[in-house]
Amino acid sequence: MAPSEGEVLQFAQSVSVVSSKANRIDRYNEGLIGRAYKNDDPFDFSDAHLLTTYGTFRWKLAPSYRPEFGLENVSPEDNAPIDEFVQVKYGRSIYPTGVGIYQAINPGAVARIWAYRGKAIGWSVLWDRRYDGVLSNSCLRLFRPEIRTVRYRTRELRIEFNTRDLSYMSGIDGIALVGVKDISDDTLPQSAVPAASDAQRRSSDPADPPSPCAIANRTTFTELPYDVLFEVFSHLDLKSLRSAEQVCKQFAAVVADARLYRVLNLRPYWYKTNPKHMQWLWRRCNGIKKLDLSWCSMLSKADVYQFLRRHGTTLTHLRLNSIGESSAMPFVLTLCPNLTELCMQNVCVTEQNAFQTSSCQQLIMLDLAMAKISTETVVALLQQNPGLQHLNLSTCEELKGVPSIIQTIGQYNRELISLNLFRTYDVDATILMTIKNCTKLQELIFSSYHGKEGLENELGELVKALPHLRWLELPSFRSVSDDLLQKLAIHCPELKYLNLDCCYRLTIAGVNAILGTCPALRLKLRFLSQFQKYYKDLRQQYPLAEIMYADDC
Repeated sequence: MAPSEGEVLQFAQSVSVVSSKANRIDRYNEGLIGRAYKNDDPFDFSDAHLLTTYGTFRWKLAPSYRPEFGLENVSPEDNAPIDEFVQVKYGRSIYPTGVGIYQAINPGAVARIWAYRGKAIGWSVLWDRRYDGVLSNSCLRLFRPEIRTVRYRTRELRIEFNTRDLSYMSGIDGIALVGVKDISDDTLPQSAVPAASDAQRRSSDPADPPSPCAIANRTTFTELPYDVLFEVFSHLDLKSLRSAEQVCKQFAAVVADARLYRVLNLRPYWYKTNPKHMQWLWRRCNGIKKLDLSWCSMLSKADVYQFLRRHGTTLTHLRLNSIGESSAMPFVLTLCPNLTELCMQNVCVTEQNAFQTSSCQQLIMLDLAMAKISTETVVALLQQNPGLQHLNLSTCEELKGVPSIIQTIGQYNRELISLNLFRTYDVDATILMTIKNCTKLQELIFSSYHGKEGLENELGELVKALPHLRWLELPSFRSVSDDLLQKLAIHCPELKYLNLDCCYRLTIAGVNAILGTCPALRLKLRFLSQFQKYYKDLRQQYPLAEIMYADDC
């Protein structure tokens, strides 16, 4: 990507926050920092930042999936279909004239691009797939959107992705920002504003004033009973409530009613959720039950603490995923004793060696994917919550003492329905035999296993103990063989999703065994060349199954 004369070309210098990462913790930044890496191997994504989500099948099949709450009143304009994001910083603050995103695999996921304008103003959109175009020199490798003409400096971008239409993970390995140091009316064109249509002009013209008699006989909206106003306001979003508050004292009284804020989801409003906004909510949220502050990177540790100190005791659901705060927030575990769901993905809960007592003893879901938390704190949480049903510890590569955590799970958490250990710890025989105690498991996710220890027998014993298994991921597991598929076919007839990417010991006999029992299975067999000649026949023989392989990328 070459800048024009007078423009400055920059690549990201640091990563502020990401929503998820499929790469190992010591490598995921490499795909976002610096110049894009030239790699001619279409199956080598080691230097790209990989997004973990794709498609919509997880919403339909995964037992651990929990839909978002508090979106009933959010307009489609504010609640765009966004699944993931990355936020990066550059070395110099410039007036942006162009953005280039290097797509390493499966292009087409970029949905919106935002520019940060500082604490006083916040974020402004540079490009939105729904309304803005793409430059003519854009290509699959280098995505070049036609960004909006703006007159402000920035050195931080957030790229949002819609991965729902993808058949496999998407990846990027560079984000370029082009701009100029100074601007004038000559250096940047004016933003194009479409002329108003005749219909729009007519609708904006003042209507004929009503007659005095009509005014005398009508009831104004502000004179409606409180209960009627409350019913109307209960269908408004937060932006509309804040506007309505300014109309009159009657409206302000209704807007202050705490019943309007029992369930709050600020994730769609991440770009405007700042300390001032939280102060406004802080005065109105008595009795709040559910709160989602995910992605709200303009909030500090102090903002979260102040809110939870007042309202934490009534919360049953709290989501703080990827809020961008690097400081530890152990107070969450003590200020919210009635939580049944706690999600703190990519958040520092405690320092690595710090133990934090917890008052959370009613948890049903605990999601700590990518979180920084001490082993002692995790063990204490597991011991205090024997009714836990969903546990996500994926990509917690800094978590020490995982064997003790697994032993705790096997002893205290036998009600588990889903367990995610992706990229957290290398599986061994002891772990597999311990998890066997959790006989209610319906979803189980491991990461690749390349050890020399043969685990065929242990894997077989594990699936025998899990008759309700519906979702199983064993990518790059060298111990997976036809024998395991035959045991899955016998003992796990409810299986709906099976990820066997890069399990090179498999043959067509094992695949036929599992598809014969589970004909509607979603089966992943990517990067397994031995099945290339069978794919067409398999899809004809099992028309209800979804069989994915490398060519689907």
